Amino acid sequence: MKKFWIALPIAISALTFTSCKKDKNDDGNTQTVYTAEQNKTNLQNTGISLVQDMGDMKNLESMHAIESFNACVNQADPFGGSSNYPLMVMGGIELAAKTNSIKPIKQTLKAGNSNTLFSNYADVVGTYTWTNGAWVKTSSNNNVVFVFPATKNGTTNNATFTLSATEYTGTYLDPSMEGNTPSAISADLTVSGKGSILGFDFSSTINTSGEPTKIDAAINFTPFKFSYAFNNSGSKISKTFKFDKSTSNLATFYVEANGTFNKTAIENFINEEDFSKLNTVVTTASGYVKIKDIKLDLSANVADGINYYNSIGNANFDENDAITMLNNNTSIKLTYASSGQTIATGEWYLMTNTYTDYQWDDNAQNWVEVQNTSNEPSVRIVFPDGSKSDLETYFGNGFDDLQNDIEQFFNDIETAYDM
Repeated sequence: MKKFWIALPIAISALTFTSCKKDKNDDGNTQTVYTAEQNKTNLQNTGISLVQDMGDMKNLESMHAIESFNACVNQADPFGGSSNYPLMVMGGIELAAKTNSIKPIKQTLKAGNSNTLFSNYADVVGTYTWTNGAWVKTSSNNNVVFVFPATKNGTTNNATFTLSATEYTGTYLDPSMEGNTPSAISADLTVSGKGSILGFDFSSTINTSGEPTKIDAAINFTPFKFSYAFNNSGSKISKTFKFDKSTSNLATFYVEANGTFNKTAIENFINEEDFSKLNTVVTTASGYVKIKDIKLDLSANVADGINYYNSIGNANFDENDAITMLNNNTSIKLTYASSGQTIATGEWYLMTNTYTDYQWDDNAQNWVEVQNTSNEPSVRIVFPDGSKSDLETYFGNGFDDLQNDIEQFFNDIETAYDM
């Protein structure tokens, strides 16, 4: 079941459209209506268009500039030591793009030593210009600025990489975070005559108790943009991830939960490790995944589901009760985002898995193979014609292939640009 939740944000991907009939909406506009078989064909072709769009990133101007920057830093350390600090920062931005996390930026800003992030930053601020095969500090300022050729082996310093960071100075949940928590980080790579070709922006809001209430981050590889948003009002928590190309949204993942989200409530639940008390933290949850024109909506009434679980009791709660709880308290729907037309709905069922185990044979005095089975909750999709298919039918091998394609995409970039 864990694989299902991980697979959804990527697996329900772009479509290859086939011939279909047309209906009219209430407003008179013509709407595409797909048959169940056409929907199945579309789902079988998920991922292709998304990977093709991502492939365009390999030839971006920013990749050439990053390659040149890496070459300069490998040749000479601008800070006169062995920290490779700027290269680590660039690597942190790249890794942040891959993992959708600010953590790599914070780690690389610390430059791998015991000093705090912002004490390191204060030590290296200034402008560094690539001159005759070495970095020369040409001025002092409040940012870290590098001026260098935009292409590898270039002779004209026509690229500028600027990094700025602002320290958070309020209340900390953890004393070790003092000096290591940014309220804002900004990085910008510009090339003369072409403007900004790569940018990273991060900002956060932390309440008086030291709890983060809002985080926004965005990485731009013009014309691509990865953005992330986190919000916590105390009673509602949400996360949004978007992948855009110019003005077109390629993918969006959104999830929200309602309940009590403060340090005390969460720590109490974690410390007790009692599933029956999940509803003391979360009452409802919902979200959606949209990749191009495909949208998957999910919602769960967590409070009612846990109440049902508690009414039976852990000792008597079995796999059939789990299916009843899930089907009565969750909703899964797959649609075309542009028209709202339903592709399929989802339902929970018990899937029987066969697996190989080993047991000791006293007569043979050896371990022997045995085949066992287990029943696990899984999701299958139900098409309008009543036909049903397990998610693995459409998203199993196809999802694995898509994961491999995306991983290979990043590997190709690293190899091509010596990252």
